[in-house]
Amino acid sequence: MFEIDSNISLSKPLIQDFPSLVSKFRDALDNDISQNNFQRIGVLILRHSDRPVIHDNETIINKKGIVRIKKYREILSSKGISIDSDFIFSSPVIRCVQTASRMAQIDESRVHKVRWILGSPWNLPNEDEVLSSRTTWEKMKYDFGSEKSREIWLEGSIESEGLIKSEICGKINYQSILNNVLIPLGSKYHLEKFKIADSDIMSDESTKINPIAICCTHDICIIGLASILQSKTTFVPFLGGIFLCFDFDPAKYPMENL
Repeated sequence: MFEIDSNISLSKPLIQDFPSLVSKFRDALDNDISQNNFQRIGVLILRHSDRPVIHDNETIINKKGIVRIKKYREILSSKGISIDSDFIFSSPVIRCVQTASRMAQIDESRVHKVRWILGSPWNLPNEDEVLSSRTTWEKMKYDFGSEKSREIWLEGSIESEGLIKSEICGKINYQSILNNVLIPLGSKYHLEKFKIADSDIMSDESTKINPIAICCTHDICIIGLASILQSKTTFVPFLGGIFLCFDFDPAKYPMENL
């Protein structure tokens, strides 16, 4: 069984729609940390917003998707959750970049376009698409339908031979999020808290900053990540996904030049 970092807590149930996810995320961020030296931060791993049924990598979000982003951004704001605009990551696919930039209200050029959140039946994170695996996947969808094909992939049954295993994709995605998002974000805000504590402007509010990052990707990639976190869910709604809360421990992840 895959074990996650002991300082990470997950959304429960793992994959949720955005309003439910954010409400529980707020609660998780507010939970007391017994070790006051920890800095609690988090990441929302989201599917892109609405797009047409018939689509490819050049398909952009539609009007319904734009409205959904605005509505959900207001929910995020109403919960007092602060997005760090330097920690906005996205699949290079345009609809993901659009979603991430609009959620964070930053220009698309500031979104970090990364390939380490692209784990799928035909694509290892950080690597190019495997054509033979893509062909196998498309045939499976034709033979079994999308829902059943996802179940077969997660189960790793004989029909999935030729596909990249979900657990391999999930592990790489998880480790990439930990190393590229959670640890750097935790380091940044632990250092900020350290500087505030060493100044004359210390206050209760200044020690309660719980910044978050956003990773915007595709439903199949989130399903693969969820599979190693003990979830076999095969559906992710538009802008739905997973949250990870992380208690950054400076003793476990020492920073240079603190």
